[in-house]
Amino acid sequence: MLSAEATQDLLICFLWVLKNTDERFLRCWWSDMAPSRLIQVLEVLYVCESNFEYKVLLDVGLNVYHLLICCTQ
Repeated sequence: MLSAEATQDLLICFLWVLKNTDERFLRCWWSDMAPSRLIQVLEVLYVCESNFEYKVLLDVGLNVYHLLICCTQ
């Protein structure tokens, strides 16, 4: 089991990667994912939002959700 600090560090790294990855690459990555894996990505974003409790993270999550919806249509 990871400590709370280690978990937060990993979540911050995850968010940094999402923020700094080209949007086209993310779209391709997500379009190749199984629906169950996409749900897991969204669950991690939810954990990020609830862990840090910043509106900014919620906005990031909504932007990612919007990207996922665009990719599946």
